[in-house]
Amino acid sequence: GHAMRKMQADSLAELVRMASKLELLPGQK
Repeated sequence: GHAMRKMQADSLAELVRMASKLELLPGQK
């Protein structure tokens, strides 16, 4: 349902934020 879809969307957004933070960290390349 909508609740499940929203939860998945929030999880995906969280993963994107985490990935962005990791990419912004220095010396991680």
